[in-house]
Amino acid sequence: VVTELILRTGTFSKRDPTSTVVLPTGDGYAIGFSDSSEKPIHLAMELHKAINRYNESQRGNEKLLIRVGIDTGPVYVIKDINNIDNVWGPGIILTRRVMDLAGDMNIFASARIAEDILKLSAEYKKMLHPIGSYHIKHGEELQLFNIYGEGYGNKIAPRLKKVKTVTLDQSMRSIHNFKFETIEIALDVTDVKTM
Repeated sequence: VVTELILRTGTFSKRDPTSTVVLPTGDGYAIGFSDSSEKPIHLAMELHKAINRYNESQRGNEKLLIRVGIDTGPVYVIKDINNIDNVWGPGIILTRRVMDLAGDMNIFASARIAEDILKLSAEYKKMLHPIGSYHIKHGEELQLFNIYGEGYGNKIAPRLKKVKTVTLDQSMRSIHNFKFETIEIALDVTDVKTM
């Protein structure tokens, strides 16, 4: 049903197939648009409205509930173990982290894409709402925006543990909070035969 509803959206049906990445993820999709930072938001809004219409005729567990995460960043086409094109990169990894923080029918966006989108139109100021910074993997944090409006998104964000703000001096006191700005690895091959 989700696949059919995505195919019916104007944003997806009018996409440029040469600049759009569609990656099935088992129970959903990762969809990337390289030609517009607005298209992910438009697709999410259209899909939410279609799901809400679909859910009007459904009961209990038959209702569809999705989570959407939106971010921007580099994504690279790589060959997987079967020599088939796949994608990898910070753009797709962090988008997944944003989605993981969302709850049912939430549309979350990272501050990185939200700040770009907010510059494009005053209309976006009505739908993008900052909700704070949250911990993600590897000790990193993401500042998030919740996207909602008439017929799309969910105003109620899940109760997640926000990042505790500490000074640099405080973070240096604990080895667990210490971060290196860069890490260099030097590798000398001493025996080429055995590597």
